[in-house]
Order: sequence, then structure tokens, then C-alpha cells
Amino acid sequence: MRSWWVFSFLLGCAIEDTWVLQRTPAEVSHDAGADDEGTGDAGPGDAGRRSLSDALVGHYPFDDADGGRRATDVSGAQRHGALVGAAFLDPDGGRLRGALQVSDGGALLPSGALSGPTVDSYAFSLWFRVDARPLTTDVTEGARLVTLYRGGGDRLAAGVLLPGDGSDSVWFLFDEVGPGAMGRVVFPDAGLSPDRWHHAAFSWDADAGLARVAFDGRRWEAPRFVTSVTGAAVPLGFANFAPRAPGQFVGALDEVRFWRRPLTTEDLDVLWTTP
Repeated sequence: MRSWWVFSFLLGCAIEDTWVLQRTPAEVSHDAGADDEGTGDAGPGDAGRRSLSDALVGHYPFDDADGGRRATDVSGAQRHGALVGAAFLDPDGGRLRGALQVSDGGALLPSGALSGPTVDSYAFSLWFRVDARPLTTDVTEGARLVTLYRGGGDRLAAGVLLPGDGSDSVWFLFDEVGPGAMGRVVFPDAGLSPDRWHHAAFSWDADAGLARVAFDGRRWEAPRFVTSVTGAAVPLGFANFAPRAPGQFVGALDEVRFWRRPLTTEDLDVLWTTP
């Protein structure tokens, strides 16, 4: 279902384009009988898995439990980040080995090769677990899982948010070139719970003019024009670089990746089936 309406304001942009993706009865039935996330299968094969290293500019598995305050980048780009506030590394609590546990803080990562006027296409992927749904006076100031900024770091380019009404939904937001409006893709029946991990990914293909979103194996794509990332840093788990402010996420994050290229449908399949 798709609706066109001015909803509210988020970092100076009105949400004008909204797509709501309801699960089919078959998906609901399958989910009710599932014990874990994904299929556990290898996906499209080794070639598809190796391709995930192409143009990878940051990979944060949060497996380093040495007691430090660093979010270690294992992509080879050496773009390490810092843990902020009460965030800590849980060596055994992740979707795959360790995870970043978040309550009053998160991680601050360098935007690196994602940022700059000459870099248009980009993508990110992450796994997350929700320990508490956000309840705020403004539904658009829910819990930010990941936020890519544009401008001076005060306007969202793309991100994933749990709305502040306590609902069982996940929002993908992206700033659209031209009208100065925010596009929103909503998964209203996400199945959020403290004992379940979820996968989320966003991709912007500048050459094709295509935005692509994935959540727990479901995909959405449409011809859109999305702004580039020009902010200096990427906060995980909190908004506007302010832990404990509106926008604080409570839960865990794992296997966070960033690319300087769009993700294909085959990439998304591999990321969902093999974290």
C-alpha cells in the first residue's frame, strides 16, 4: 500500500512519500513457526558472498571484547569508531559472536569514503535486536539505529528508525533530491522482541536512480533520487550525536557494514541468509 501525504517534520524535511509494506498471510504463518532469523543457507553461493567485499568501506562486527572503547573496523580501511555513553561490547550476545549493547549511548563512526560531493552511490546493512520499544511525544523522534547525515551533519540523508509510538514497526527514511522531502518505507508488523534479531539494509544507486530497502528478507525498490552523504560522522544507536536524548535506541547492534556502491538483490539475499 502506498499513500501520499505530508506527515510531519524530521530534521527540517516533511515526510511526503510513504510506502507501507504489509506481510502476506504466508509470511505471517512462516514467521509464527520460525525459531531464528534467516534460513541459515549459503545464499547465492561463494561468488555472491565474496562480492560483499567490493567497495566495502567499513565493517563493524563488534567482536573485540578487550574492554576498550573502540568500534573496530575489520574491512581493512582502518576506519575505527568510538563507543559513546553506556554502550559496551557483549562478546557472546550477538547475531554472530559479539554485539554492541546500547542503552544510553552507542557508537560514533567516521563516514569516511561515504562522505563527499563526488560519492553518490552508497549502502549500509546491519543486524539489530530491540530490548525496549521507544515511547516519545513525537513519533518521528523514535529510536535511531543508524543515521547518515548530509550538509553540516544536521540533516538526515538516510537511516533506520523505530517510531516513538511503541508500535511493532520499522521505518526507513531517506532525503529526496529536489522537493526537499523525506521518503519513508514502513514495515508495520516487524515482530520486534528482545529474543529476536532483525536484518535491515538500505541502498542508493545514483547511476540507476534507484533506492532499495530490505528488512528480514523482504525487499522494496523504486526509482527515487536520494541525497549524498556529506556529514562527518555516523552515529549508531542515538540521534544528533546526543546520547540519552530523543532518538536513543535500547537494544543491540551487530555486523554493521557500509559500502561505496549500491547493493544488488543478490547482495541482500546473502546478507539476510548469512550474517
